[in-house]
Amino acid sequence: MSSKWEQLVETLIRLSSNGKLDWQETSDPEIFQTRVGSRLLQLEWSSIFETFTLKILGAHGGVVDSFDADDIVNLGGKNWSPEVENLVVLIKRNISGAEAELDAVLDALSEKEDPPF
Repeated sequence: MSSKWEQLVETLIRLSSNGKLDWQETSDPEIFQTRVGSRLLQLEWSSIFETFTLKILGAHGGVVDSFDADDIVNLGGKNWSPEVENLVVLIKRNISGAEAELDAVLDALSEKEDPPF
């Protein structure tokens, strides 16, 4: 089971980094969610303990699977908490619009540069 959980975390990080997932805020500032097909994924980041919990909610809204960083490690897997922390920072920046603004500034600056020879 650990390998599937790790594959899911790794895929979420990769797709989120490439802008392929649309994460949304929830009423809890440490929980973010994204829809994948008919399922909802909830990512909870604990800034106090620097760890995460990932929940998969089925089509009817109930939790069908849930695991955290310790579950993966206890089954012999990697500690994904540092990568997930970076993911949470990216999610927050995307939600706030900071990433889009930074991209716009970089694009505007690149237009001002002299073209290479």
